[in-house]
Amino acid sequence: MARIYSYSRRGRYVRGDVCPHCSDGEPRSSGLERDIFTVLQLVLGRGERDVPIPTDHRTRLDMRFRGRGGLLIGIEYDGAYWHSGREDADLRKAYRLLPTGTAAVVVRIRESPLRPTAYEDVCVGTGAGPVVFAIAALLHLIHIRAVDDDVETRVAAFLAAAAVKVDRRQIRCGRCRSMLRHLTLNLDRRV
Repeated sequence: MARIYSYSRRGRYVRGDVCPHCSDGEPRSSGLERDIFTVLQLVLGRGERDVPIPTDHRTRLDMRFRGRGGLLIGIEYDGAYWHSGREDADLRKAYRLLPTGTAAVVVRIRESPLRPTAYEDVCVGTGAGPVVFAIAALLHLIHIRAVDDDVETRVAAFLAAAAVKVDRRQIRCGRCRSMLRHLTLNLDRRV
């Protein structure tokens, strides 16, 4: 019996199903999640995907990067379709990661209409692409001071080079919106 795979960029592969065309052999991540990781890695440097949790081999952290002073930053992407009504489970997973040393801080990138589950979470408007999700996460990492000061410069350079213009309304955090405005105003002055 042939398997039918979802070719949606937002599709999630569950029960170990692996789409040979878009999953790169990794059943736990969506195409959108992979693209967000690629952008974050471009700005933050080398990261890891699908990181196993030592105390629970069934659960994995979506992404992990090093931040300020070697701080392990865990990043989870929560799409509205898969995570609607799962706030308690998402929060439990984040708190389960901390004592294992897998991450010192967990930032959840949550798609609207999902709401933040913790201070470290960042919410992004519906229909945003991977670049907007990644920029929102980068702005929020700067906001919560989880990354070194030079990351702001790299984010500004990325905004200058990106082909995608970020609509400030898609960034739900007021401080992150202000930072985006500041960085883009500085870009406009340089031109």
